[in-house]
Amino acid sequence: MVLFEGWEGSGCKSALRNFAGAWDPCFFSAHCVRSDGFEQSDRHWLAPYWTALPVAGRTTLFYRSWYRRLVERRVEGLADKDWYRAFDEINEFEAQQAEHGTLLVKLFFHISSDVQRQRRRERQEHDWERWLLRGDELARFPTGTNM
Repeated sequence: MVLFEGWEGSGCKSALRNFAGAWDPCFFSAHCVRSDGFEQSDRHWLAPYWTALPVAGRTTLFYRSWYRRLVERRVEGLADKDWYRAFDEINEFEAQQAEHGTLLVKLFFHISSDVQRQRRRERQEHDWERWLLRGDELARFPTGTNM
């Protein structure tokens, strides 16, 4: 399994595209795990990963990792007792994968806040990339203004 995680604008999706483009599509699958709406789900929050586990000899690429949920809850001030239990669940999940012989590669793409700001500005000004920005960013940073 390969996890792709990183700051917004850090190039995670581009790296995922490059990985996927270089591999035989018969032997891997790619999954984008969205973080919005998982709280209302009837499934366990790790279920999107459980259901996409690779079989022997195959590779699964995950765009967004199981760590994202924890970081988002912490940043949003929603860290409760369930939040702390999630750390144990992650450790158990990863240990189970290792015991089963699954190789787990975790990639985190980091950029400075200055580079991130510049990339947001570039996205805002490019018609084909503007959709990558969230609605609140479009309202705060209209075209042609500095961030």
